[in-house]
Amino acid sequence: MSVNVDTAANHPLQPSDIEARHQIPGFGKAEIETAAGIMLRFFQSRGNWDSFRLGELLEFCQQYREDPGQALFGLFSYWYDDSLCAGGVTEPKPFFVMFSNGTITPTTLFVNTLAGRTTFRRNPAR
Repeated sequence: MSVNVDTAANHPLQPSDIEARHQIPGFGKAEIETAAGIMLRFFQSRGNWDSFRLGELLEFCQQYREDPGQALFGLFSYWYDDSLCAGGVTEPKPFFVMFSNGTITPTTLFVNTLAGRTTFRRNPAR
């Protein structure tokens, strides 16, 4: 199945425009909201929404004592939802895309979800 996804590299909001929290409401499950918070802090440390490699994310997690196993949970792949009565596998939304060269990029859906569910640090209009 092919899906058209817009990458966030040129999104008018920058990571610094969004207030970082431990969990970002609106992503559906506490673990995913925690992952969204980690990823927002990662992009804030970089100052942009540019593509990255897993090694860069691991370095960030080590430096800031974040759990690398939690960083992309539910944002990047199918995940087991143990909160359902019988459990079940949940399909991910396209918050991130991995390219054939190994880089991973956030999508506008990820940034828009962050922006719609968080407080802006300053007026995001540019």
